[in-house]
Amino acid sequence: MKKTKKALLQIEDLRIRLDEAQAMLSAIRRGEVDGFAISGPEGPKVFTLEGAESSYRFFIESMNEGAVTLSFDAMILYCNNQFAEMVQVPYQKIIGDSIYRFISSRTVFETAFQKAKTEKTAADIQLQREHNEPMPASVSFNPIIKDDIPAICMVISDLTERAHQQELLKERAEQLARLSLKLTLSEHHERQRIAEILHDHLQQLLVAAKIGQEILISRIDSSLKPEAEHILNLISKSIVDTRSLSAELSPPVLQFGNFTDSLEWLVRWTNQNHHIEVKLKLEEQINLEREDLSILLFQSVRELLLNVTKHAGVKSAELKMSHNNGCLKITVKDEGKGFRPEAVWKNAKSNPKFGLISIRERLSHLGGLLEIESAPHAGAIISLIVPLVARRPTEGNYRDFCGKTSEISLSVPDRIKKSPKKIRVMLVDDHLVVREGLSRMLYSHSDLDVVGEASNGEEAIELSRELIPDVILMDVNMPKMSGLEATRIIHSELPHIRIIGLSMYDEDDQAEAMLNVGASAYLSKSGETDHLLTEIRAQK
Repeated sequence: MKKTKKALLQIEDLRIRLDEAQAMLSAIRRGEVDGFAISGPEGPKVFTLEGAESSYRFFIESMNEGAVTLSFDAMILYCNNQFAEMVQVPYQKIIGDSIYRFISSRTVFETAFQKAKTEKTAADIQLQREHNEPMPASVSFNPIIKDDIPAICMVISDLTERAHQQELLKERAEQLARLSLKLTLSEHHERQRIAEILHDHLQQLLVAAKIGQEILISRIDSSLKPEAEHILNLISKSIVDTRSLSAELSPPVLQFGNFTDSLEWLVRWTNQNHHIEVKLKLEEQINLEREDLSILLFQSVRELLLNVTKHAGVKSAELKMSHNNGCLKITVKDEGKGFRPEAVWKNAKSNPKFGLISIRERLSHLGGLLEIESAPHAGAIISLIVPLVARRPTEGNYRDFCGKTSEISLSVPDRIKKSPKKIRVMLVDDHLVVREGLSRMLYSHSDLDVVGEASNGEEAIELSRELIPDVILMDVNMPKMSGLEATRIIHSELPHIRIIGLSMYDEDDQAEAMLNVGASAYLSKSGETDHLLTEIRAQK
């Protein structure tokens, strides 16, 4: 009986001590204790909690991030309330436990944790909550040594919202891809509808009118026949034009043929309607089962060929299609005037039509890309690259499945660097007579080529960005913007372009001003022509 009573007293004493320990731990956690004394053989020793200063406690506990201090064997020495809320476990059950209890992605965490023993590091991990629910988190580690005891400070940021936002962005990207393809199909179906109206109504009316006119001609007086035959010719031409327009709006080959047939039709149509010889190179026959992709690529290739007819200034082009690594690549190449790819972006807002920008955006929704290789006077090579499977890129920079990035290339063809060329000169003067005189004089020399003319400083800046000449002959005094200001801007943007200042005056201060803003020489318009030619050729 006495033993039982003694055991009960011991149990009660242990319970009281445990309550005191838990109360002390809670007081320490709340910052209500700055130190404590422990009795020993040499008397009581006082231990202070240096980390318990009110300002420090307030900062740690008010953080939105979780804060944890770890020993080198991964035991949790301290954590704030935010971390406890993250893992959904009371902090009393966290301190003294292993951090690995709360880590889901252990391999990633272990690599970063071991590295953190010697240097700062960070990692994205998965925390493990109380009910095995993972939580994406970003963790930064910082090694510390206090009183010769090594430890690691760890700050944890909840990435749940970021992951949610990324998922929303992915869903919206997929929705945008579907809408883009739906728009392509809608445009195509509308073209079909208009083509049917032209074919089933307007063309039939014109044919009827033609027949009626032919009958009329056979019956009217001969004096009226020339005028009637002229009207008949107009009707016949209208029939041809509407038939061509109908075919252009909705080529029948898109409905009944494969994609290779569509390109062959497009080549013939371009040759017949725009008198440009397009050489078609096909590595193999391609039949696209997806109507939306077939229509988008067809429209895009037609737009590229139309650009050649409108802007390249040539009578031939090359259209090549190849299939590699699950991707289809279609290239349109010409040896024409070329252009600066950067200008595509600049004109994007002012040109909302189905141009290069639209092609690029619609291809990107499919995980494809648009490549442009061009420069002034160097022709152009434009490629459409698209995966033949309906997948979306997963990386933030839209890396496609062909191993490239969905961005417009700004490269300059090697041939412009290798081929010999004339010195390309641009004239800037507000007097037309002066420009014409300079132009005639320069054209008489086989090594010089006048590539453009501007009448004021503002035009000079825009034209220089577009043409990238070798030399600019710049009048100093002009309306809207002086040659001095234009020279300063052009030289800052395109320092490799050499600028020769021209003026009717010989003032030294004006010459010095032009040289200070980037001109390489300053000459009088009334000076010797040979002197001007020498300066131009000196820039070569």
